[in-house]
Amino acid sequence: ETSSRHTATVTSTLFRFLSILFVALFVTSAAQAGSEWTVSAIEGDAKIIKEGIQPVALSPGDELAEGDRVVTGETGRAVLTRNGSTIVVAPGTEMSIPLEKTNGLATRILQKVGTLFLNVEKKKTEHFEVVTPYLAAVVKGTSFTVNVDRSGAAVHVMEGLVQVADAVSGQAVFVRPGQTATRNAA
Repeated sequence: ETSSRHTATVTSTLFRFLSILFVALFVTSAAQAGSEWTVSAIEGDAKIIKEGIQPVALSPGDELAEGDRVVTGETGRAVLTRNGSTIVVAPGTEMSIPLEKTNGLATRILQKVGTLFLNVEKKKTEHFEVVTPYLAAVVKGTSFTVNVDRSGAAVHVMEGLVQVADAVSGQAVFVRPGQTATRNAA
């Protein structure tokens, strides 16, 4: 019951984000690719937290650097874009861009809580990772959601293939379109 409720929440959240995603993709399609994540769209309460500085409301055009955290309130949404990839940050979400890179991956996102919808640029090698307290998702390029709450985490794949690894055991599985991998909290 919890898993189906969790999946239903992820699915309903996804549909709400699709409209904001399409607007963001349209707005940024002519934008020049850069190395920083750029805020393309904001709705409601969304803040950026930089080390040692008070939280500041996000605005379209803001650039995020390594070490920055994005936190959305209960009505907040943000769309981040970079080099052909897009992240939609759902209400009640906290994510960050870590200072350190690991495993030779070009992009690493840390997700503490909430829901992210990710559309990752396709490349020949694994280059993008989302790390939660419960699992990690590594991709070459695809569309998927990651949802984290106190009961665990779930990765749902819409397109492509995502490798999901348990944060404790390291055991990994491949998740295909229409499938969801879950990891319950201990």
